[in-house]
Amino acid sequence: MPLAAVALVLVSAISHAYWNLLAKQAHDKLVFTWLIYFTGGFVMLPLAIWGLLTEPVDPRMWLCTLGTSLSFCVYGVSLARAYGRGDMSIVYPLVRGTGPVMTVLFAHLFLGERLNLFGYMGILFIVSGAVGLTWPRYDPHSEVDRATFRRRQLAVLAPALVTGTMIAVFSVIDKVGVTLASPLFYNCTTFWGTAFMLAPLVLHRRSSTAVLKVWRTSQRALWMIGALNVLGYLLVLYAFRLAPASYVIALRSTSVLFAVALGTHVLREGCGWQRVALGALIVVGLGLVSVAG
Repeated sequence: MPLAAVALVLVSAISHAYWNLLAKQAHDKLVFTWLIYFTGGFVMLPLAIWGLLTEPVDPRMWLCTLGTSLSFCVYGVSLARAYGRGDMSIVYPLVRGTGPVMTVLFAHLFLGERLNLFGYMGILFIVSGAVGLTWPRYDPHSEVDRATFRRRQLAVLAPALVTGTMIAVFSVIDKVGVTLASPLFYNCTTFWGTAFMLAPLVLHRRSSTAVLKVWRTSQRALWMIGALNVLGYLLVLYAFRLAPASYVIALRSTSVLFAVALGTHVLREGCGWQRVALGALIVVGLGLVSVAG
């Protein structure tokens, strides 16, 4: 990968890990996730106008906006559900590990991207580390029986895997989208599209009072996360112009180590060193994927 693309993605990875930490701490994760897209959309408006004035827009971009917005909706709901059921240092690495694997598959099928042996070895490491993180050892001295412990781990697995798969879906779509318009304008359309598509679901499940309560109590965090989310994914969109989607998404998932460290030391989630070791295994795999080919 070009050095510029590597730098863009690494900054994006740090940004992504930090805003996920803030989202994990939210009380109502569904409403919080939804409001992030509104604040991100507002942050993007001035940049989007600049992008619209400096680069032409191919009408086919709107199909990409629609596809990405739909996949963002599924991503946001499943991510909120996963964080409601499990520790950040389990959910986040699983999501970021699944995303690159599925991106490699979808990019191979729809974009014609190819990996060599090192790439597929990296995939094996990613899957092994991600599965290990979802199956921590049972503590016989805990107050929870073994069967309940396993049910909780399985409850995290499904929404986290769906979230990771959605990363692959919108990554492949966005790889095409950034060739049809400025990443500045395109990113803004996907944020607003997602915000409006999620609105019926959120307002059906939550009262307007509940939404306003989240807004009043979390405004500062919502604006900060909206800005970080915009920055993080905007950097990825520009990296898509420089390198294959498979490598960009793989390298971005180096954020798993930041997330594991934050989950362990800030949120006081247990089993820290075991999770860090498995997170490191994922990063080794991601490194192999990112340099393959």
